Amino acid sequence: MKIFSTNVNPVFPLRFEFRKIVRRMPFEKNPHDAAVTKISYSDGLLALVLSSSGEQYINNRYVIMDSSTGEQRGYYAPSRETSNIDVCFSRKEGFTFIHNIDGKLALINAPLR
Repeated sequence: MKIFSTNVNPVFPLRFEFRKIVRRMPFEKNPHDAAVTKISYSDGLLALVLSSSGEQYINNRYVIMDSSTGEQRGYYAPSRETSNIDVCFSRKEGFTFIHNIDGKLALINAPLR
């Protein structure tokens, strides 16, 4: 199964290899000018990365949805401690970010609440 998104509407369709849309899942984009730049799946949860441009940097926000029902399970914003560069997502571990601490790269785990 392939998952793709469109930035025209705050809805992303799920599709199979033969390009048949199986289901559309609406979600609320916040901020409204954000674009879906990454989608991760783990054990029934979808993590959507919403990116928008800030004054100096790209700002990421994270929407967690149930892949079966489309119910929004959480909305997250990275902190100074985690940075803005997500590496991976897992239902069990949450998000993993890479962060520069005193010139060394560190992996920071941010569990889901």
